[in-house]
Amino acid sequence: MANEQDLIKELLESSLTQVEDYAATIRETVEDNLAPDNIPAVYQLNSALLCIDELAVQLERLVVMCKDKLKCMVPEPTEQSTDDDVDPDDVVPFDWTPPPSHVYIESVYDDLYDSDGSIREEFTSDYEFE
Repeated sequence: MANEQDLIKELLESSLTQVEDYAATIRETVEDNLAPDNIPAVYQLNSALLCIDELAVQLERLVVMCKDKLKCMVPEPTEQSTDDDVDPDDVVPFDWTPPPSHVYIESVYDDLYDSDGSIREEFTSDYEFE
């Protein structure tokens, strides 16, 4: 289904781009063929060319609106994969087992307390205990 949507989106974008190019060509042709004379026949021709130019402008606006709608209907796929968000330091090996709780408690105890059981001075230097 996603491949079908992508194909349809590509075809629509291609068609819209082609219409946009045709509208730009029409506008260039109109600009190249406007005449500076103010005789009635040329004036009518210029008026017709300006109407054609206005239709080309409306086509260009329609293309922009269609492209916006197309983006809303079929959003662009994100480049970033969810797998890329994983920090290698956060990955736990499959064979890892947590240490027994008594080992953890002993390591914390060794870090916080001196051999006589009192809290190490580096942790109490900011605080006074009675």
